[in-house]
Amino acid sequence: MKKFIALAVLVYAIYSFWEPFDPENVNGKNVVLTGATSGIGEQMAYEFAKLGANLIITARRENRLREVIAKCKELNPNAQYHYFPADMSNMEDINGLIKFTKTQWESLDYLVLNHILVHNLGWWIGSNTNATLLNTIMDTNFKAYVTLSSGLMSLVEKASGRLVVMNSVAGKIGQPYLAAYSASKFALNGFFQALGAELKLKEAKATITNCIIGLINTENAVNNLKNFGLGKIVKAFSPATPQDWPCYPGTYADTNEHDEGFCRPCPRGFYQPYYTRDYCLPCYYNMFQLGAKYCASPPAKKFF
Repeated sequence: MKKFIALAVLVYAIYSFWEPFDPENVNGKNVVLTGATSGIGEQMAYEFAKLGANLIITARRENRLREVIAKCKELNPNAQYHYFPADMSNMEDINGLIKFTKTQWESLDYLVLNHILVHNLGWWIGSNTNATLLNTIMDTNFKAYVTLSSGLMSLVEKASGRLVVMNSVAGKIGQPYLAAYSASKFALNGFFQALGAELKLKEAKATITNCIIGLINTENAVNNLKNFGLGKIVKAFSPATPQDWPCYPGTYADTNEHDEGFCRPCPRGFYQPYYTRDYCLPCYYNMFQLGAKYCASPPAKKFF
């Protein structure tokens, strides 16, 4: 009987903290999204558009940016949509995006840093080629994140907004054949964990979500594995596709906690949440409605 009562109390405690997702919390919000022309970034652009968010998207290929914007307008013609072609290894382009955003909006609700440069799988042998690659990877996957977050943080704080860092399990566990890429992701973890702590100490209004994701079945990732003779990994783990995965990134937030959302494969073929510190990153499933039900720990508040 005591066990039953304890279980009932636990269940009550879990659901007393749960709040249903309200799309109105995203409607009309301002969002900057990098790496938006393929994979997870492209799918997030469409989901934000469906929810009525105003978007600035960026990537290198202007023709693909136009195509993504066109589809966003089909999904929801009532929001504002802008694009800014930019190479995230080019500091001039990065500063241009910061300036462009400030000319469009006075506040920013979501800064979603999603772009990546992934190198071909290969051995680290300490060659000049390795060293050059490392510098390029760090410029794109780390320094660009730092520069954008620094340049736009004032707008995020003005909106009590969210800084979202799309990270990787490679930043938690070093991945063989991807030494430079893993290094850039470890750097992201270290920097944004420290920044999150500083925001909390300053009692700042902005919050950070560090999204830790595993292998996603994007065209680039699959081809990279196959070309290196590791195509069997794709069959063995059946990674989710970008359409299955994209969460609406954010943070539980009336706090300044730096939280991490871990996703793991689940039997239904989509990614369900994993968590640390009682924070949960709901998966893209029924517009978040089932997200909290898959959390093994009570979430403080829903995103947005």
